Amino acid sequence: MKISIRTVLFIMSTAAVVFGFYSPLLRTSHFDSLESKVFIFFFLILLILMFALFCATGASIAYDQVPTRRSAERGALKGFYVWVTLGILIGLIGLPRVT
Repeated sequence: MKISIRTVLFIMSTAAVVFGFYSPLLRTSHFDSLESKVFIFFFLILLILMFALFCATGASIAYDQVPTRRSAERGALKGFYVWVTLGILIGLIGLPRVT
């Protein structure tokens, strides 16, 4: 299995963004202060960044396996599926802490 340095960097940056998204959620139990509103804005920025990184990582991994445009597009779609699934799981895990 061939993996490029680009793919490794995408995987590392995606993991960092997911950790950065989820770690403040564990510390915040209420969302009424200004600090919490800044966290929510930070979450939205990280959510958009996560979307781009998951799609780019999926495309990069698929392109490393079969270097065609079609495989890269399928990899990006699979990255989107992973992003949606992870978003649902994070929402379900974080939901009891918000209420």
